[in-house]
Amino acid sequence: MVSSENSSDAPLIDVFELITNDLSSKNLQYYLHVYRQKELELFNSNSIPFLINTDCARNLLVAILGEYNNESVDQYINRIMNSLLNKQEFDNSKVLIGWCFGHAIRAIRHYVRSKKFIIESGYDREIISKFAMRIWNSVRVKEDVLDAEKEIEKWEWIMSQKYLELINKEIILVEKKRFNNNEDFDTAVIPDLCINSDCSDLNNIDKNIDDNPMHISNLLDQEELNSWTYSLDGDILLKILQDDDKNYSLLISQLDIRVSVQLFSLNTIKNPFYSLNLMKYLNKVWWKSIVLWSNLVPAIKNRTRRTTATVEVENHIIKNLDIGKKNLPIDQYIYIRTKTLKSTQNLIAETLMHKR
Repeated sequence: MVSSENSSDAPLIDVFELITNDLSSKNLQYYLHVYRQKELELFNSNSIPFLINTDCARNLLVAILGEYNNESVDQYINRIMNSLLNKQEFDNSKVLIGWCFGHAIRAIRHYVRSKKFIIESGYDREIISKFAMRIWNSVRVKEDVLDAEKEIEKWEWIMSQKYLELINKEIILVEKKRFNNNEDFDTAVIPDLCINSDCSDLNNIDKNIDDNPMHISNLLDQEELNSWTYSLDGDILLKILQDDDKNYSLLISQLDIRVSVQLFSLNTIKNPFYSLNLMKYLNKVWWKSIVLWSNLVPAIKNRTRRTTATVEVENHIIKNLDIGKKNLPIDQYIYIRTKTLKSTQNLIAETLMHKR
């Protein structure tokens, strides 16, 4: 079908749908291989997609990289990171992978709220969950490796502090250079989450997550009975506030977060964002896979949509309206979906005929 309704000379694009109840990487790669064989028969060449947008499932990642690039996940991540660090062009004979924004945020929220994620007694899971999503997003928008590294280090510093003193403090970070260390990336830690769900409820996850989360920065200038500022390179990292009733709160304006905190001793408060488990989880899964979802890779930064609903939205295909029932037996699903696809194809054919 044509890639644009507004241009008569728009290039053709392939639109296909795979229906299977075997989601193993081996099976998915087999179907991709068949698809590429058919593409070669029809067009006498195989296309190299500009970007393949997927959810955060390792079976898709392994299948796509194996079929299109003939490389493992470790090899792909190391190759892309090396190109970024050395400011080299990417190999245009290989595809780039972009993880869906919505699925990534949902994966983080789901994991931190699950029983698998252990929080210490007395800490609020919802607060830590929101903090996790916001710091992930603050790293996501960075376009330079060094900036991303520094962004990660400052949030790791906060997560590692169980208590915060009621003093004005200048934070000095120790550079780790984690992205210069090409450790193997364990595909087993990639979250197989949201594989069967869409991103239609993304706006209900955290409405304030965006590229510039600075909505409450004006609170920094408000008069409080007492306030203490933690700074980093001359910028405010966080602020501890005390009101007239001697209640304490912690403000991180960059993340648009202000939460009540408890006084632990005469001159310290309990840090509500303290979580060594969160620090380990983000490092093990998300920071090591940063080239799959962040703006470090221009193709990911410049994609017109950040979710896997691109084709469906742009071609007015909404599967969850076509098929109201979930978890249908595969034969019933194929029957209903085939009827829908036939109707869609007829509509496209009619539209093209009228345009001519």
